[in-house]
Amino acid sequence: MEKTEDTGQGFAIAALILGVISVVIAFVPFLGLVAILPAGIGAALAIIALLKAKKVNAPKGLIIAGLSICLAAILISGIWGYASWNIARNFKDKIKGIHFPQDSFHFEIQDSLERYDSLHRKKMKKLEEEMERLEKDSAKKK
Repeated sequence: MEKTEDTGQGFAIAALILGVISVVIAFVPFLGLVAILPAGIGAALAIIALLKAKKVNAPKGLIIAGLSICLAAILISGIWGYASWNIARNFKDKIKGIHFPQDSFHFEIQDSLERYDSLHRKKMKKLEEEMERLEKDSAKKK
């Protein structure tokens, strides 16, 4: 058996497959960020294959195709990530101005508690004043 030199074609095929899978995943909204992982692995494999192919002066077309598709998947995934982040940020800003029914209910309860607390404090103050007056009256009688 003859020993052949490794031209990196196996890594190139793996990079191409990972790139195609990553591109498909990258086009799915809000899930596209997941594509960064297989695309990154594919890009690393393509770079390794490219280095091996340069050593033995082997064809590089498949390697470059795999690397290109992986980089495209990373770019698409990054765009979706940026878009998703902006959508989430804008949604958060818009939802701040919306008053939900439970908010008004919460404010009504809080207002009722504050009125009860205020009334309770007034009654306690009157009781304390009455106690002081009674203590002064009983001290005068002695």
